[in-house]
Amino acid sequence: MVNETLKQIKEGLNFPFVNVGYSCLGGKDVYILVSLEVKGEWQNDIMENSPYARFVVGGGKIEHFAGWSLKKNFRKCKYKSVEDVISKLNKYYEEVKQC
Repeated sequence: MVNETLKQIKEGLNFPFVNVGYSCLGGKDVYILVSLEVKGEWQNDIMENSPYARFVVGGGKIEHFAGWSLKKNFRKCKYKSVEDVISKLNKYYEEVKQC
């Protein structure tokens, strides 16, 4: 079930680079790493040199907890389903892409 959810999120997001993981430390959360650049464009092949964001999804909330060089902030919000998470993050991607 968890692997299917992670795969669904990874395939559903429109960002050029997406990495999705799961943690059960301190709760059952999904961690999402996205970048506005593909891996080959990162300066010195270091992800933190690209415009990126990290999100934690769990407990009915999506929260942005790290990132760099994104011109629009992501507000903490609630979700009801995996499709809702994908929709909200893709909407954020479209907003950031246009900045």
